[in-house]
This record gives sequence, C-alpha cells and structure tokens, in this order.
Amino acid sequence: MPDAKGYRIPWLDYEEYGPRIDRSLLAVLWFEMPLAVLSLILWAMHRPRIWLGNGLLSSALGIIPQKIAGGHLVVSYNAYMAEDNPARIRLARLAAQYASLLLVNSQGSFEDARAFADAPKIRILPLMADDIFFTDGNPDQLKKELHLEDRFVVAFVGRLDVEKHCDFVLKVAEVSDPSKTAFVFVGHGPLAGQIEDASRLLPNVIALGRITDRAKLRDVYQMADVVWSYADETYLAKPAVEALAAGTSIIVPELPAIATKAARKAKIDQSLVPSAIGRLVSLDDPARVAKLIDQLRQDGQFSREVRRRCREYADVNYSLRKSEAVRVELLELLLRSPSD
Repeated sequence: MPDAKGYRIPWLDYEEYGPRIDRSLLAVLWFEMPLAVLSLILWAMHRPRIWLGNGLLSSALGIIPQKIAGGHLVVSYNAYMAEDNPARIRLARLAAQYASLLLVNSQGSFEDARAFADAPKIRILPLMADDIFFTDGNPDQLKKELHLEDRFVVAFVGRLDVEKHCDFVLKVAEVSDPSKTAFVFVGHGPLAGQIEDASRLLPNVIALGRITDRAKLRDVYQMADVVWSYADETYLAKPAVEALAAGTSIIVPELPAIATKAARKAKIDQSLVPSAIGRLVSLDDPARVAKLIDQLRQDGQFSREVRRRCREYADVNYSLRKSEAVRVELLELLLRSPSD
C-alpha cells in the first residue's frame, strides 16, 4: 500500500515500563490518559480512515472519532479476559461492538474474543518472528565472551516472573551440574533481582538483563543449545517463535504462562511443540527436568540438522512476510469498504 500513510503515537516503551505498572492507577496516569490525549490530537489533525489499537480497552477511545467522522476501528486483541474484572469486560464488549475487525494471535484468543464480538469480525494472525531472526549471526563470539564454549547452554528469554515459570528454571539451574550446563537469563521483571543474586552465587547462572538489540538477541538464541520458553494453551510466546526462527530448539512447560490457567491445571496443546523442534515438560520436579536436559546434552540431539528443521518449521509457520501479506489484505479490504 504505497499510497497509504500511517501515524504512530510516540510514547514510553511499554516493554520497559508497562509490566511494572500494569492494571494499576499508574497505568492510567502514565499510559492510557496521555495516549488518549495524543490519539485524539492526531485524529483531529489527520482524520485517518482506520483507527488501529492494541487491546480492546485501549481501543475503546476509538469509538469517539469513529462515531463523529466515520472510519474503521481495528483492534489487535491477544489478551485473556474471561476471568477479568466485570467493569473491564463491559468496556471491552463496548469496544468490540464498534470494531470493524479484531485481529487475534491464536484459536484460543479467537474463542475468548467471541465473548465480545461476532465471529465474522475476528481474524487469526499468529505471532511472527522478525526477518533478522532468520539470519545467521555470530553466536560463537558471544559464547566465547561469556566463557561458555565447553558447556551446554539453556537460554531463558522473556519476562522474569513466576507466571512465565522463570522461578522453576532457576530451580533447575540449582540442581544441574555447573560444569556441564549453563543457564542464561535475558529479560527483566519481578525476579530480576533474584536472578542477579543467583548469578553471583551459582557458576552456571548468567544474567544478561533486557536486550533490545535484535541482532544481539538473535546471537543469544543461536548461542543456546536450547531455549526455555513458554506458551498459552494454543500459541507459542514470542521468544519461542524467535528461537525457532534462529534455528534453536525449545523447551516449553506444559502449563500455560497465564496464572489463572496454570492454577486450574490447563494444558498446552501438544501439537504446538512437535518432537522435531522441542520438548514439552512437566513442572513437578526440577531434578527430573535437569536430568532431561543433561540427557539431551549427552545425546547431542541439538545438531546442525535439528537447527535446520527448527528454522524450516518457523519459516512455514512464523515468517513475518506471511503475516504482513494478510495484514495488507485486510487493510485494503477495509479501505475499499464503506465506513461503519
């Protein structure tokens, strides 16, 4: 769409600050309210035909300009609100009522969104890996810098909290042989301090903090022999998708990385992690998982051939170019159709 113009509202990096204040009064003061003002100013200046929002609650503001001047409200919805606050659910239902399209990342999100919107409005766009993760980096140099040349490397990338099962990964590290296996943690969150302390006490724990440079993050994925990630019931999280694109196998807990679902012992769809690209593991015994990882090390299963299979699997299922083609198709459809 070379003749289309887009306007992106500049604001604080949510990946950096959002998780610290999510669902609190600070979230309203530092994110929702300023974004609301900036959004309305940009709308008044440019009168866009499409209002694209991230999340039903954030997108509810788009109802105002849509009712005044027409246009389309398109919402990216990747949340789980079935057990949310009733007031938030009512607001989400209102936003969905006026939305032209809801873009979700999995069949599970599709089913959840059906509580707010009619099925024809909902389209599935799976999470995708950026192109850079499909390229080869220089992982050997990074491995050398971290003095990990002779050890089997398990990398955890993502939010460092209990919901993502990061605490369990640390327990696995504690019972693993430090001379054979190293655990590299990338990210930030409530457990960041605990990970930092562990990195000073345990010789096989390395804390790299949050990495925003995607090329360096790609090298971390490719340096690892396996990436420990997480998932919801019907979709892999972004780090798992990026790891596969980088050509690295994954380990994924069988419990979803959503606290309410994990509490009721929901299980991840096994088809998300075929044996050719990784393993699903139980979280009942850190020592058993440590033994599994050591067995993988001994078997040498994460070979060049396995890396090739992971990248091919990611190319078929998670390449960004396919997602972009679908997005452009949907936006062109909206631009050709009358406003709501």
